[in-house]
Amino acid sequence: MALEKLIKKVSTQINQVSAVVLAFQATTSIASLSINEFMPKDGQTIVFTSGNDDLIPLPYTVTARIIDFFMYAPITLRQNLHGNKVKWVSNATKKEVLEGLSDPKYQNVAFIGHGTSFSFWAADGPVYPEDVLDLPKKSGELIQHTCGYGSPELRNALLIDPQKGYWFDEPISAGKNYLTAWKQVIVSF
Repeated sequence: MALEKLIKKVSTQINQVSAVVLAFQATTSIASLSINEFMPKDGQTIVFTSGNDDLIPLPYTVTARIIDFFMYAPITLRQNLHGNKVKWVSNATKKEVLEGLSDPKYQNVAFIGHGTSFSFWAADGPVYPEDVLDLPKKSGELIQHTCGYGSPELRNALLIDPQKGYWFDEPISAGKNYLTAWKQVIVSF
């Protein structure tokens, strides 16, 4: 009987914490959307998300929407704090990624989803360094919320200064991705 009470108490606490996290995320996403709309400049940062991950048993579009829900606020807010308006491309195809990267108004780029140091897995397949070699290099930063192992690095092909931005050099979890994004907002102040 005591075990049943403990399980019920823990379950209730988990549900309460989940409700608080979801409410926080929804509120900050709405606030970030509003702030981004009022940013004076058009463009500067483009964000690509992708749900392309066969280890997750959901359709790619569903996975991308979950990524969007949790990552929109911290990524957008950080860019807004740097004076950049953000264009968000959800569940981007390889064509959408390459078109966005070729647009000179976007000097800052973020990839969120499945990938490595040398790739970003768009909805319909990977983007590799050789795919972007003919594009003009960006003067801004690359934010990679993907796993980070392997080389050559995509950031070397995309950026004038490959040290700008942040990335991971190991396999990462969704929780680490999320917490790192919020940490980067805090250190932006």
